[in-house]
Amino acid sequence: EAKRAAQEALLQLAAIVESSDDAIIGTAPDGTIFSWNSAAERIYGYSAEEAKGRHISLIAPPDRVDEVTQILERFTRGELVPHFETVRMRKDGEPVHVSVTVSPIKDEKGNVIGSSAIARDLSERKRAEEVLSRLPLEEIERKKPRARRDLAIILLLSILTFFLSHHFDVFENVSEWVLKYRDTALDETISTAVF
Repeated sequence: EAKRAAQEALLQLAAIVESSDDAIIGTAPDGTIFSWNSAAERIYGYSAEEAKGRHISLIAPPDRVDEVTQILERFTRGELVPHFETVRMRKDGEPVHVSVTVSPIKDEKGNVIGSSAIARDLSERKRAEEVLSRLPLEEIERKKPRARRDLAIILLLSILTFFLSHHFDVFENVSEWVLKYRDTALDETISTAVF
């Protein structure tokens, strides 16, 4: 009975990792990738088969390889790595801005046997920040009321989409419609802010 419960818990955990919108990557202490979920495939462009067995520096731009090495060294010494934002590189060579949380993977005795990195794609946020940085201050002030309303709608639709897609499979078509509407509203908000 305990063995079956443990197997069910592992299957649930695997389903959570695989269905996450964030990239979840497991690495050995030497940086070899042993776990790569579908969001990692989408964000970085490498399939799990292409990534597993390769070094995590696979997704580091040439100017950030030292950053990866330093993180691995800190874990080896047992240090915690605080949450950080950085740039990684997709398979096609394009940069991707990500927010990263790295956590140790420990065995039953508490020894660090690897690390788990969770990365959230910040590309949309960075694009919006870039657009806003190019606008004159007066233009930003003039558009703030509409932008606040639009962003509130986008936030509400995002929360609704998350809730529907993670808790009610019956509402899959509704959540797809809401997500499409949210993305359209975001595009219109950004294009309105520019023009």
